[in-house]
Amino acid sequence: MEGSRAKMIDPQDDTLAFTSAVELQKLVVSGKVDVSELLDYFFQRIKATDGKYSSFLHLNTEGVEGYVESLKKNGDIHIHPLMGVPLVIPDSLHLKETPMTYGSKLLENHISKEDSAEVANLKEAGAFVLGKTNISEFSIAYETRNELIPPTRNPLNLKFSPGGPAGGSGAAVAAGLAPCALASDITGGLRLTASFCGLIGLMPTRGAIPIKYKHFLTYSDQMLFRKGIIARCVEDIALLFDFLMIHQVRDKVSSCVLNNKTMLEAIKPQERGMRIAMSEDLGYVCVDPQVRKVLREVRKKLESMGHCVEEIQTHINPDCDQHMRHMLAADRANVILRLLREVGKTPDRLGSYARSALEEGDAVTGIQYSMGTVAIEWMKKRMGEILIHYDMLLVPTAPIGPYPIANIHKAEIGITGEQVNQSSLLTAPFNMSGNPVITLPGGLSREGLPIGFQLVGRLFEESRLLNIAKAYTQTN
Repeated sequence: MEGSRAKMIDPQDDTLAFTSAVELQKLVVSGKVDVSELLDYFFQRIKATDGKYSSFLHLNTEGVEGYVESLKKNGDIHIHPLMGVPLVIPDSLHLKETPMTYGSKLLENHISKEDSAEVANLKEAGAFVLGKTNISEFSIAYETRNELIPPTRNPLNLKFSPGGPAGGSGAAVAAGLAPCALASDITGGLRLTASFCGLIGLMPTRGAIPIKYKHFLTYSDQMLFRKGIIARCVEDIALLFDFLMIHQVRDKVSSCVLNNKTMLEAIKPQERGMRIAMSEDLGYVCVDPQVRKVLREVRKKLESMGHCVEEIQTHINPDCDQHMRHMLAADRANVILRLLREVGKTPDRLGSYARSALEEGDAVTGIQYSMGTVAIEWMKKRMGEILIHYDMLLVPTAPIGPYPIANIHKAEIGITGEQVNQSSLLTAPFNMSGNPVITLPGGLSREGLPIGFQLVGRLFEESRLLNIAKAYTQTN
């Protein structure tokens, strides 16, 4: 670390809290900001404000001393290109010597023995993990609640949910408690959270961030589960994505190639004249009129940027969604039962969502499960057919706007529990197809909260998604 003497950080100043990870890294490398003071600043901010949001389950304060010492010994930007970048991870990823609960009281005393592969990559590159964010129990619900801490609240309106199951990551970034976060996406959790919190979220191509686990992976894990990034700006997503893709051992579906460019370099040219297909509802989803209105405004903006947007009939079979959910339910039940056996507990120790998931999975037949595998293959084929003719597909992120936490407040704005449960109908098809997706803020709901939209790209064309996302955000 070199440059002028670091200035003292004023803990009352919000400026650094909403500074991008790219800029924070530059401040640390130049010596304008001391890394230990920067981390202390974020920890003070979390401790002072997170009581309102419940975004964190665990803080990594014990890791600061070792991290700062390692940078003092070898603070070379070429060795640690993410030096000084603070971030958060969900409680579905491992952080060595830190509690790992999957949002469940069942595992409240479990401590991780090692880092998840993607966490290890980011730490090796010089990033620091501030802590682990709240998730719904076993990442099941579309609201971020469990029996460990109070429900996570949306920093933009505390009566509302940040979505789920990755709501803690989104709330932390939206509140200025971290510049960026990792999050998981099984049927849309990462994208719903980013959308409801007014953030940008990238779910990469299946296999772009390799699946590397020692335990048995269900078919759902292999085909639906994706890890991605939530941030306030496109550049921060590009910065982290470079290091999440790098693994010495790649899984069977990994085939990413950087072509000797960083992702930040790859998004500098602003491509024009893209052919973008558009669907307001994928042909079968009941979408709120205010969401449709926002998507039409997004279309106008993309056209003003020089792109050609054409409304199409997607001809997606709506039965695919239910087939996939049968398969997912069976696999989730299998994982929960395995964990119960490992810890010697009974199902009555589970939260309500997990108990319901266990019952749903137990009812799935072999034929229903096999239809789920067929549905995934069909969706891959259908999206491939659409994107032969178009560069991207434009769809809403959620069929409804952000919803309140309390049932009484849901009723006040006409949101039902069934609508909440169906909030992933526009996101799950792309977990099935394997395509990369970016979600961006498109407009505001009647309550003044963000409504997002998705751009779905061809396989391994994340750079084009980030390219158009950067150009879109710059025109706001």
